[in-house]
Amino acid sequence: MGLELNILNKSILIVDDTPANLDVLNEILRNFKRTVATDGIQALKLTLNGAAPDLILLDIEMPGISGFEVCRQLKSNPETARIPVIFLTSNSDKRVTVEGFKLGASDFMTKPFDPDELMVRIRTQLELADSRNRLEAMLYQMEVSSDLLKSAGDELLLQKTELEESRRKSDSLLLNVLPGEIADELKTKGSVTPRHYPMASVLFADLVGFTRISVGLSPKDLLDELGNLFFEFDKIIEKCNMEKIKTLGDGYMAAGGLPVKNSSNPVDSVSAALEMVECVSERKQANLQKGFPPWDIRIGVHTGPVVAGVIGKSKFSYDIWGATVNTASRMEAASEAGKVNISGITYQLVKDKFVCTPRGSIEVKNMGKMDMYFAERRMAGTDLFRLT
Repeated sequence: MGLELNILNKSILIVDDTPANLDVLNEILRNFKRTVATDGIQALKLTLNGAAPDLILLDIEMPGISGFEVCRQLKSNPETARIPVIFLTSNSDKRVTVEGFKLGASDFMTKPFDPDELMVRIRTQLELADSRNRLEAMLYQMEVSSDLLKSAGDELLLQKTELEESRRKSDSLLLNVLPGEIADELKTKGSVTPRHYPMASVLFADLVGFTRISVGLSPKDLLDELGNLFFEFDKIIEKCNMEKIKTLGDGYMAAGGLPVKNSSNPVDSVSAALEMVECVSERKQANLQKGFPPWDIRIGVHTGPVVAGVIGKSKFSYDIWGATVNTASRMEAASEAGKVNISGITYQLVKDKFVCTPRGSIEVKNMGKMDMYFAERRMAGTDLFRLT
C-alpha cells in the first residue's frame, strides 16, 4: 500500500535507546522526514524547543524518564497534546496497553516490527491528525459564519435549522462507524474508556489476488464491486452478532464478543466466515458473465483476549488491540483461497458445531508453530448461536 505525497512530507520523531531498533526504524521510514532521540529528556527538548513533529514513535522502557512519562508531559502541554504517539514495546501485558491509552497514546506497535503493519499504523494516525485539523478549520469557519448570521433573525433561524439537521446526520453517522453503546459514551463523556475482553473472536478476511484482479477493472467497476461485496459482508457480520472493525484495501476485519460480551462469539465468527466464503463463491459466476475476474477469499479466525477502544479526536475509529489480533491476522495469512483457517483455541470452542479438518502444527511468523484447522461446514442439526 503506497503512501501519498502529503503523508510522506510529514515529520516523525523516533525515540528509542536501542541502536538496532533505530537502524530498523530509520530504514523503514527512510522516505519520511525523521528526527531521532535516544532518551526521554532529549525527546521532550526536541518536541518543546524545536519544530514539533507530526507523529512520535516512542519507546516505553528507556534510561532516565520512561516513555510513559514523556507521553504524560506531552499530553499535559496544549502545544503538544495533539501530536499522535505510537508506543513501541516488546511487552505484551495488557496492563501496559491500557495504561498507555489512559495517558493519551494513539496506538501501540509490538517489537520486532512488521514493516507493513507499522506503515499502516503510521498512515492511519497521520490521516486522523490531518482530518482533525481540517475539521477544526471547518468548525472555525462555521463559527465565523454563525456570528455573521446573528445579525439577521431570519438567517439565524435558518442556520439553527441547518445545524440541527447536521447534528442529526452526525449522530446517525456516528452510529454507522461506532457501536451504539460506544457512540453514546462518546457523546456523553467526550471520550471512551478502553475495555478489556477476556474472550473475543477476531476474523480477518482477504481477497486473493486483489492486485492482479484490480488491474483489469476501471476504478468505478473496482470500487462498485468491492463496495457491493463488503456490503454483503456487513450484513453477514450483523446477522451473526459480530462487530465490523474496519477495512484496509481489500482486507476486512470483524470481531465477536464485543462491545457486549458473550460466550457465543467463537461460533458466531466461524459461522460468519463460512457465509462470507459462500457469498464470494456465489458471486463468481455472475462476475464471469459480466466479464469480470472472479473474486476469491481466504479467512482466518482466532479467539482470545483483546483491548477495545476508540482512537481519534475528530475522525473516530473503534478498534481492538492485542496478541489475539496479530494471531488472527496470521491465521488469515496461513489460510488458502476459499478456506476458513481457525486456530487450535478456536477449534476447541467450536468443534461440536462445525466439521473441521486438522492441518497439523504450522510455523507462524514470529509466533512459532501453532495448531490449525480448516472449518469446512456446519454440523447438521446444531444451534449455531448457542454454545452447549
